Amino acid sequence: MYGSQIVADRVQQLQAQWTRLGVFFNLEPSVFTPDIERLLLDTAQAMPQYSRFLPCTMTWLYRYEPLVARHRLARMAAEIPDRQWSARLGLLLDFARHHTGSDHLSIVIEQCKRAEVAMPLFDVERSSPGMIELAKDLACPRSKRWRVWTQEPDLKTDVIRPAKWLMAMNPDLRYRAIFSGNLRASILACLNSDPQCGQSESALARACGATRPALREALDHLELCGLVTRKSTGWRVVIKVVPNALVA
Repeated sequence: MYGSQIVADRVQQLQAQWTRLGVFFNLEPSVFTPDIERLLLDTAQAMPQYSRFLPCTMTWLYRYEPLVARHRLARMAAEIPDRQWSARLGLLLDFARHHTGSDHLSIVIEQCKRAEVAMPLFDVERSSPGMIELAKDLACPRSKRWRVWTQEPDLKTDVIRPAKWLMAMNPDLRYRAIFSGNLRASILACLNSDPQCGQSESALARACGATRPALREALDHLELCGLVTRKSTGWRVVIKVVPNALVA
């Protein structure tokens, strides 16, 4: 009972974060704008316990894929310790890519691994041998490639709020929209979520999953835009976000 309550509380926390990002989950949104990349990882981890996460998150990605800082998410995906979890993330992003026809998430999908053990995606479908066989029979080819069996989900465009609402509710996502989730967006996302990674170029490059030359080129542009500052402190360069540069 105690474990079930923990799972339910965790699902509700994730629902609240997606509500803040414009998904209709019929509950109060989280107080703060979520970390989108972390939220995607956590949602993939919790997906077996709540089936609505799959179509709703896939549809959100279909609408707002450019808000995902793909380089940062690719680095995070490469560090997922569990192959079942990794496969769920890969399948979610693969479904979204199928609908968008875009390669935006491809560098992330490449970091995801197929499940070690093929099984149904949702816990409820693993409750008996008969349910397991039925889930396998009904699973779409894409899910079978990831070894995470489920049917092809439909887009649920009626459960996603429009961009005007999303940006009014989360003005600090504006930089993600401006940079369409490219390396500049990953740099800003990393610095906003963990300022310590700006203590050196090498630390920031690791956090973003980028090479040093690519990082420096992106930082040149961000500094030109007045969004970051760089200060040399002897043998290293400290990078910081300019406060409120894109929120006002």
